[in-house]
Amino acid sequence: MNLSHDAVAVRRYISVFDRCSEQFLGELSFSHEPPLTVLQAIFDAEDYLVEEYPITLDAAAQLRSYIEGDFDFEQHDYFLSCEATA
Repeated sequence: MNLSHDAVAVRRYISVFDRCSEQFLGELSFSHEPPLTVLQAIFDAEDYLVEEYPITLDAAAQLRSYIEGDFDFEQHDYFLSCEATA
C-alpha cells in the first residue's frame, strides 16, 4: 500500500541485515502493508514513519501476520524502512 505525505507516495518494507557483518541482505516483503495507524502504534510514533525503525521481538510479533517469510533474530537485524515511490 502506498501512503501519501505532502504528495509523495512511499513504500514501506523490512530491511534485513546480517547481525555479525551488518551487511544488507535484502527485504522481507509485506503481503499486505499494515495501516499507518497500526505501524505508529507498534513503533510508538506519531509521525509518518519515514525514518529507519529497528524491529524488536515485540514489534516482530505484531508484524508477523503482515509479512511473507519469518524473522530470524539469531542471524539478522531488521528495520522498518521507507522510500519514495514517485
